Amino acid sequence: MAKAVILLHEIYGRNQFIRSQSKNYSNLGFRVYCPDWNQGKVFAYSETGAAYRHFYACAGIEAYRSLWALVDQLKPRYEQLFLVGYSVGATLAWRCSENPNCSGVIACYGSRIRDYLDVRPQCPSLLLFAERDSFDLDSVGKALEAAPNTKAIFFDAEHGFLDPFSPSYAPHQAETAEKLILDFLEKPKLS
Repeated sequence: MAKAVILLHEIYGRNQFIRSQSKNYSNLGFRVYCPDWNQGKVFAYSETGAAYRHFYACAGIEAYRSLWALVDQLKPRYEQLFLVGYSVGATLAWRCSENPNCSGVIACYGSRIRDYLDVRPQCPSLLLFAERDSFDLDSVGKALEAAPNTKAIFFDAEHGFLDPFSPSYAPHQAETAEKLILDFLEKPKLS
């Protein structure tokens, strides 16, 4: 079965974490696509402000439109096509969850999802949030309960907890989240 993952990076670009994730998904038998919204620029975690400005100057949240087109372009070649995103990449993935050509969406700590609670996914969508993030999780969680095909899970962690290169890395929570992700990729269902 031909299967692919479109891997969506944070504002920092295709850094060491994204490269390691790409390798991990490739080792699982997925063809990996990783759009470079930062046009080759990679930022250190200490450069959040500059990374944010660069990402929004190069792509911004409207990058989901070109991502949607990429999904439509790739889907005829794959039986399964997943979007996996981190932070702003998670928000881009979430915005594309309404595309019926997606087999599933995995959105990790997409804090800007809170701005797009009207999205109605057409595919199973697994949202993994950090409880210690910069927004009101309770209201977002309640709103997401009404979204079809959506399961939101909250981790006692900070934004970036899956990234072993980040100061916010939380090994136990990351291990639990990675298991959920692997199970979801095996059988994209929400229970």
